[in-house]
Amino acid sequence: MATAFEAYSTQLNRSCWRIPEWVLPTLQIDPVLLHRGNSPLLLIFNHAVFTRMRTRLPRELRDLIWSHFWDDESFESTSIYMRQMLSGCKKCKLLHDLCSYHTQLPHFLQPDLVDHEMVREVVECWYMVAKAHEKTPHAHDLSEVSQFIHGDSFGVGIDPTQVLRCLHISFRLAELVPPATEVEKCSTKQIKTVAEQQELITKPLLAIKNKRGFKLTISFAQTRIRLNLWQHVIDTFGEPVKAFLNEGGTVEASFEYQYFGEVDRKAVYDFSGALEDPERDWKNEAKTWLDKQNDIEPCHRAYRDEHLPTFNPEDWRYYTEDEYDSEQNIANHDWDETPEEDHSQLPTL
Repeated sequence: MATAFEAYSTQLNRSCWRIPEWVLPTLQIDPVLLHRGNSPLLLIFNHAVFTRMRTRLPRELRDLIWSHFWDDESFESTSIYMRQMLSGCKKCKLLHDLCSYHTQLPHFLQPDLVDHEMVREVVECWYMVAKAHEKTPHAHDLSEVSQFIHGDSFGVGIDPTQVLRCLHISFRLAELVPPATEVEKCSTKQIKTVAEQQELITKPLLAIKNKRGFKLTISFAQTRIRLNLWQHVIDTFGEPVKAFLNEGGTVEASFEYQYFGEVDRKAVYDFSGALEDPERDWKNEAKTWLDKQNDIEPCHRAYRDEHLPTFNPEDWRYYTEDEYDSEQNIANHDWDETPEEDHSQLPTL
């Protein structure tokens, strides 16, 4: 072991002016075995190497080295771990050994195996390279936005508001503006009002410290399209978008229509202009675009009727037959009735 370390140190002394290939994590090490064995020699070895790197290499060059750690495989596995830690690892509460999410964490991010300061630098580098990676930090619903911005998912004492450089937020519009029928059926405070949802989004986004060069991506989906509800998206993200643009950030926003049960059948509309300039006639622009899209079902074009005083968004005519069967009949079916009774017929006009 000593001979290997001396050779390692000698190569480091001779190669401090370039990116050393031997720094790259080429060894395939079982994280479970490393944890169970506690690997004291490996910890001493890694600590000594990092100490030498820190004294001989500037932070900029060390960041360049750390960036080579993040290939597609390590970045993807770390993203899975990160999402599980932000939501609370339920498996760790039930198991004595490491759960499957912890074993996906690369060994160079485990303070038990490498120097804690090295882990911190590598994690900070993760946030930097995430901006150019396909799998950027992605909040798949509104509740995850605050977790990504305020949660120290790696547990190394990093404030994400200081180092986060990009964030993708995607949600269904019904999550921001819940249908009236859901609010009426819910007897608890599980469903938040629009104002409560807006506060959960606006404050965390404004808390991001370094907005210059930040990439914010917003995408929202709706099947039964109602343009009046799009105004809530502007009200929710308008202030943060303005702040990001004023401080040198970039914002991309889009609406996505997806046909019920068919992932490939969808239409995507660029909504960035409406967020950047809420005073523009964005509603007529969107309506003109929607009318030209052949992939949108006629019954899903509720925006054509929502100005009528008799408009009812829950009317069955805005559902396809499959949607009505799955969302209405199944929910209202009395399972105690005899099977001979037929409840699958749709009402007629």
